[in-house]
Amino acid sequence: MAAITYPGIVVNFGLDSQASLNLKIDSLSSGYSTTKTADLSYYIETIGGSGTGLVSFAAYGNGNCRLDTSTVGVALLTSTFSIATCNVVAYKAADSRYSAASSNSVALSFTAASQEALTITPATITSPINTLVALTVVGGNSGSYSYSVNNSTFANPHCTLTDTATASPSVSASAIGICSVTVVRSSSGIYGAAVATSVPISFGSTGDLTLVPTDNAVTPVAGTGYLLTPTSSTGGTPTYTIYAGACSSSYNSGTNRITLNASFPTTCSVSVKRTSNAGNLAQSSNTLTVTFVAASQNSITLSASPTSLAAGDNVTVTATGGNGTGLFNFVIYQSSPNCTLVSQDRTAGTAVISSPVSTTCSVQATRSGSGIYTYALSNTLPITWGTIAQQIPLVISNDPTSANAGETITVTTVGGQGDGAITFRELSYSPSCTLTADGHLFRASYGTCSVQATKAADNIYSSQKSQIIRFTFYGSQAQSALTISNTLLTASIGSPITLTTLGGSSSGRVSYVIIGGTGAGSIQGSTLVGSRAGTITVVATKDGDQQYGSVVSTPITFTITG
Repeated sequence: MAAITYPGIVVNFGLDSQASLNLKIDSLSSGYSTTKTADLSYYIETIGGSGTGLVSFAAYGNGNCRLDTSTVGVALLTSTFSIATCNVVAYKAADSRYSAASSNSVALSFTAASQEALTITPATITSPINTLVALTVVGGNSGSYSYSVNNSTFANPHCTLTDTATASPSVSASAIGICSVTVVRSSSGIYGAAVATSVPISFGSTGDLTLVPTDNAVTPVAGTGYLLTPTSSTGGTPTYTIYAGACSSSYNSGTNRITLNASFPTTCSVSVKRTSNAGNLAQSSNTLTVTFVAASQNSITLSASPTSLAAGDNVTVTATGGNGTGLFNFVIYQSSPNCTLVSQDRTAGTAVISSPVSTTCSVQATRSGSGIYTYALSNTLPITWGTIAQQIPLVISNDPTSANAGETITVTTVGGQGDGAITFRELSYSPSCTLTADGHLFRASYGTCSVQATKAADNIYSSQKSQIIRFTFYGSQAQSALTISNTLLTASIGSPITLTTLGGSSSGRVSYVIIGGTGAGSIQGSTLVGSRAGTITVVATKDGDQQYGSVVSTPITFTITG
């Protein structure tokens, strides 16, 4: 209870108890962390209590706990060592009304803080043997250095460390291999120990190993060797391990050549490794990609006997040539589905083919690739069954198609197919026209005769008829002389010349034709036009009529200028 004061009289009845006093850690009254690393601190306050008495704090531990109470009512707890546990209590002093009070004790712990990152860097990661390589250690916060080398299963037992009491040690090796160095900076004060990443250093001559093509072939053929050359700047007698994938390989130490080969078309990635020797480290080369292409087979030839046969008969077609063990396959090309592949022996390269009707079919064979060989294609072989229509037209080729009465015209033809004989027939049925079977046409008087040729069938082709040609026989009386009457015989290229004639006796038409010269040109009707400089020789013909035969002029030469 509080004191009661009367005038001149003070009466104390005793002090009241304060409300419960509690610690507040890092601004939390509960749920706060009670463990931190030693480089951090706890911010401590109080909640509760009563009155105006001052608040103070105390920390009990192993002598490493430090309280900063420079701010009234607040304490900052730190540790001077990496591991510590501090029991913290708060006190609130009495005042005129309330008695002193203390809080419960809270245990706050510290663990070791991590040092800054520690690194160890060599001056070089490759070095000749028996040569010191300087190491530089950077980082950490405190503590002494200690080093270890060859601390792995694959360590080099010839590694030696020097100057290990400093942050600048050195390492060397008396034989080729790899030295792995590890640095540890010990714990000190609030910091735990720090360990650097091991640094591998290769001791021995490195050089460079390069694999280069020796052959000029861009894409070698499977089954033929492809030469490669390994080159290195280091000495000694090399021992190579070759990695060639699906390809086979061999090394000739006498020529320093690697022979690469493949038993089938493929692409290989090839590289080599050189084993360590005489102070030289192991080396790995670049990787080359080599593509082996398929070899071409020898030509395949199709044959059959006979190649012309009766409809319904079978014929055996045989394929020869090629290489390897690939199977044959026969294909029929035809315009209508009449030919049939009766059977085929794909290993022996034979096929039986037939057609029930008259037709011609073409056969071709392929042989599949095998081993180093690609596929091959044969020639195309036509086979004929029965008779078929001739594909080349039969044409009566006479030019001109006229003669004088009493003369004989020999009818000629071009075209047609097969061995059938050619015969002729006169279609006007005029008793004045006489035509022999071999094409000699005669008429004694003026008039016309119509002729058609026929080429007979053979065992392959059916018969064929030509077009009908009407031959004209003019009168037997000779016309007077015909001459080209032009007096201007020179013109430039492209300038027209109108051709004229004198003479002749018939009523027949006059035509002109170029028969030679050094220039060039054309005649349309009676107009000559030169297209190239030089000479052009022209003759005129006047057809006959019922009384007169045809007549031809003497040639005349025109000059075409540029």
